[in-house]
Amino acid sequence: MNSFSAIKTNFPTIVSSLISDRKRLVAAIAWLVIGFLILRSCILNARDSLPPELTEQIESHYRVCISPDDTPIWPGETRQPECGSVDLKLIGEGLVPEKQKSEGITRAICYQIKEQNPFWSTQGTTRHEIKWSARTSHQVAILQNGAWKIFPDQAQENEQRWATYSCPIP
Repeated sequence: MNSFSAIKTNFPTIVSSLISDRKRLVAAIAWLVIGFLILRSCILNARDSLPPELTEQIESHYRVCISPDDTPIWPGETRQPECGSVDLKLIGEGLVPEKQKSEGITRAICYQIKEQNPFWSTQGTTRHEIKWSARTSHQVAILQNGAWKIFPDQAQENEQRWATYSCPIP
């Protein structure tokens, strides 16, 4: 007898013993809820995320880090290195046209990128100060000959690629 049929035949006994012991019933319900939430988050995260190698490539391309060595500092002033942040959101899969398939492109992923990066500025002061810039854009990444390819952030080219690969409306 396999384990599923054993559980099936013993199910009424298991339920009646849980009902008679309130602590075990509460513990069983708690474990079921926790298990459900963990599984749901894993499934939703896997479905709504970019492939890890693509995420790593995009983040390393768009994240800017600056260090105190990049610019002069007033004597005695201490600064720490700072890095920007890159938030990615999967919008959906694009459709690869036949012409692009013949060039080795097998997949297109449409995504939104929100980047916030530091930069040095002397605007309005005589000292170098760290300022922040924020930007949001919609991009397409393609899988060509087994390697992911991302493109520079240029508005017109981004819109053209978005239309070429029939990306969903964000």
